[in-house]
Amino acid sequence: MRIFIWFGKLTQGLGNYMSIVVYGSINTDLIAYTPKLPQRGETLLGKSYLMALGGKGANQAVAAAKLGANVSMVGHVGDDTFGPKC
Repeated sequence: MRIFIWFGKLTQGLGNYMSIVVYGSINTDLIAYTPKLPQRGETLLGKSYLMALGGKGANQAVAAAKLGANVSMVGHVGDDTFGPKC
């Protein structure tokens, strides 16, 4: 397992007033697209999928950076197949 540290500022705005350090999870989200919402207990096959950055901590860090805050992110990234993609 490796430690991931990110310092980011995506836009101007709150950054002049606020610095935030987020310590939390960083995950890879796999989002499957299906022809309809499944019913309770139903299994559907996905037609395609999207792989995206996720995790509570990462999502909060990105949201704060988009609002203009100076953001630092600290979290663990796994050494599995998806780790290098985060």
